[in-house]
Amino acid sequence: MSITTNDSKVDNDHLSSNELGLNNIEETTKITHFVYFMTFIIAIGGFMYGGVISGAMLLLENDIPMSSLQKGLVVGGALL
Repeated sequence: MSITTNDSKVDNDHLSSNELGLNNIEETTKITHFVYFMTFIIAIGGFMYGGVISGAMLLLENDIPMSSLQKGLVVGGALL
C-alpha cells in the first residue's frame, strides 16, 4: 500500500532503517563475550536434557519406583 503526501511517495510495506531505529548498525550487531558464554551454557543444558538426564531416568526407573509426578520433578529439577 502506498500513500502520496507532499509530492513524495511513502511505501508503508517497507520501513526504512531510520524508522526501525537502526541508525547505528555497529551498535545493533555487536556481540559480546557474555552472549557467547550464555549460548554455550544453553547448548550444554540442551545436550544434558536430551541425553544425560533422559538416560539417567531409564536407570532410575528400574531402581527407584516413582510416580509420573515424581519423575517430572526429578527431570525438571535436574537442570536447576
